Amino acid sequence: MLYSNMKWPSAALLLLMWTGIGGAGLPPPERSYKVLVLLPVGSKSHRNVFMPLVEALADRGHKIDMLTSYDIKHKNLNIREIPHGLPHYPKAQINMFDVAKRTSGIIGALKERVCKMARDMYQVPHVKELYRRRKEYDIIIIDHLFHEIDIHFPDLPPLLDIEKNQSLVLLNSHFSTGLTVPLLPSQVEVGGMHCRPAKPLPEDLKAWIEGAGSSGVIYFSLGSVTKGENLPILYRNMFIEAFSKLDQRIIWKYETDFEGILENVMINNWLPQQDILSHPNVKVFITHGGGLSLQEALYHSTPVLVLPLFGDQPANGARAVTNKWGLSLNYADLSVDLIMRSLKEIMSNPVYKENVEQTSRLYRDQLSTPVDRAVFWTEYVIRHGGAPKLRSPAASLSWVQLLLLDVLAVFFLSVILLLFILKCIVKKTLGVIFGPKVMKNKYE
Repeated sequence: MLYSNMKWPSAALLLLMWTGIGGAGLPPPERSYKVLVLLPVGSKSHRNVFMPLVEALADRGHKIDMLTSYDIKHKNLNIREIPHGLPHYPKAQINMFDVAKRTSGIIGALKERVCKMARDMYQVPHVKELYRRRKEYDIIIIDHLFHEIDIHFPDLPPLLDIEKNQSLVLLNSHFSTGLTVPLLPSQVEVGGMHCRPAKPLPEDLKAWIEGAGSSGVIYFSLGSVTKGENLPILYRNMFIEAFSKLDQRIIWKYETDFEGILENVMINNWLPQQDILSHPNVKVFITHGGGLSLQEALYHSTPVLVLPLFGDQPANGARAVTNKWGLSLNYADLSVDLIMRSLKEIMSNPVYKENVEQTSRLYRDQLSTPVDRAVFWTEYVIRHGGAPKLRSPAASLSWVQLLLLDVLAVFFLSVILLLFILKCIVKKTLGVIFGPKVMKNKYE
């Protein structure tokens, strides 16, 4: 969320989330702003959604304080990272395959862990200090993963009021890759802020990819949360056998060595994903289907084979199938033959490559970069004291007014009154026609 120093909270930015030097096409800011960014929960990839905006604001001279789960020293002197130091998540290693087997599932397990983390976080001295100094900041940016804080900070308004009072929502979406929906002035699409043009590949990777010849390369990564080493041996062996029967070379993000590594497989615990995806010799991206990875695949025109596990991943896999960006498989259905057939289908059928190229053209064809838009509207909110004119009047309505219950009540009362009047008129008319005695006998 995002708060200004006018009052608490007067300006709020709920950030649901092209890198480079953000703000290059914008006029200089009127002054240096103080910005607080609250990212206490989430994986490194989740944090990376925000970093293009944070770095762009810092490049424009704004001072950034950022509460995070990770202690990552940033080179920009305008960015001060404040790790809260709690071990709950995500520093504790979570095997998503094991968690998925639980009755409550992954969402339930994460909810339990995050709620415990939230309770402890409000006791951290750094967090208390940031809360005490909250009015010093011109704006506060908060992720959509926030929790009830009334108990710990009773002088705050209810969480629902804080949410209603947000000034701006930066959406990690773009109409070219999802549904086209009407948006309010306070809702700005900035999807793909982290996507960027390719950088030169390390020499070993470049040689491996280009040495594959016309057969090409398959890139395999399950993201930063779901570790390759947590992949059950049953599935790992399926992929190894399938890869052994393919002509393509494989680049596999895997954290540890294992027995039986094939000659056509290169493994590494870290890989420059966007630089790999941008290479024309990369034919397919085997991905967990995370939102950021799918955006990168589309930006760099690489078809996908999605292996979803939790969260938004199944929906992203279904979206890839619907738009013919690739295919999606369930772990329960995996077999060596299915993996091979799916990969061969994606590589041999030109429709997948054509569709991701078309989406990429739409994705890149924008009047301004997502980072510039995010920077402009963030500074706009500060310049205009929370920019209340951006908000929908519906945000200030009660639930009775929002659901039009008062209007419905008047409508139904009118209908009842009309029916009563009609009944009286009919009764009176029939009395005149048939006489009062006949009507009396009829109703008796």
